[in-house]
Amino acid sequence: MEALHNLFLNQPLVVLFALIATGLLLGGVKVKGINLGSSGVLFTALLAGHLGYSIPAGVGTLGLVLFVYCVGIGAGDRFFASLAREGAALAKLAVLIVVLGAAITWVGATLLDIPTGLATGIFAGALTSTPALAAATEGMAARGGADAVSIGYGIAYPFGVIGVVLFVQVLPRILKTDLDSIADSPDTKPDNRVENVLVEVTNPTLFGQRISESGVSNFNACQICRIYSGGSLAPLQYDDQFAKSQILLLVGRSNELKIAIDLIGKRSDRKLPEDVENERQNLVVTSTAFTGQTLGDMAPLRNYGVVVTSITRLGLTFVPNANTVIERHDHFTCVGRVDDLKRFSTAVGHRSSAIDATCLLSLSVGLTLGIVLGML
Repeated sequence: MEALHNLFLNQPLVVLFALIATGLLLGGVKVKGINLGSSGVLFTALLAGHLGYSIPAGVGTLGLVLFVYCVGIGAGDRFFASLAREGAALAKLAVLIVVLGAAITWVGATLLDIPTGLATGIFAGALTSTPALAAATEGMAARGGADAVSIGYGIAYPFGVIGVVLFVQVLPRILKTDLDSIADSPDTKPDNRVENVLVEVTNPTLFGQRISESGVSNFNACQICRIYSGGSLAPLQYDDQFAKSQILLLVGRSNELKIAIDLIGKRSDRKLPEDVENERQNLVVTSTAFTGQTLGDMAPLRNYGVVVTSITRLGLTFVPNANTVIERHDHFTCVGRVDDLKRFSTAVGHRSSAIDATCLLSLSVGLTLGIVLGML
């Protein structure tokens, strides 16, 4: 045990990664459905600091810079759109929260004679605002109060986190709302699983109609994307028509598929063939020409020979219909011929694999510009 203690005292880098590992483990522990998440790292760091361990110099500053940069990157794609829609309300709420927090901190610091650096750290910690900690630390560094800011932040942050968690848990009880019963209610638990189903066309009123103009996807979230032919699934083309006993591949939510199947015919007994990977592609919308349009206005099948089978937005995957409004950085899952997919990719934006890859050059340039801007 003493050897381990000496190792931690002499190897700050080992301490750093040990704190991250143990903090994440602690944050993953759930007690009555409540867990700390990444905030668990702070609690293990508080204990490590109490025991006299330290981390390499400069790591804290680098961590804060990366954190703030990642927050900006994550929120930037929808920041201005949200600001345009709800900017006034959001700004008023943000100002109210900050002003109330600052006023309470000032009153408490004045009455209790708390030093400025410590009070500033308490303010940042109570609001659980890491960017505020970064700004306060830099601002107090010239006055020699940077350490006091960190101490105040460390004291207040746990109470800020726990307070929010408890409030979320207690508020439903105050409002006499049973969250468990609401969650278990059939009305609040729609079957949103996205499934692929083979359907046989038996509805005679559809025979001869163009599939792309049938309106199947207009009233529910389903897309016809492939036609079964010769033992394989071929991408749907704009001029394809419904035919008797034709086998189609439908993609949609489980509860919506039932409606579409009843309209088209019946579920096929055929085994679903393996998908053709080179006829499917994940794309990210970066073109401003399509942002704000509906999928119906975009008409990907008519204009590009491609079907958008699903959209992933903010981590939620859903099947679109003709009225779905396209937003910047939507992730499209598309089906079509290779050449058509290439044309559609060029028009829409980028392949998902390319946009998700970390570009170290853009990361370095972005961090440099941000640091220089912060120094002005």
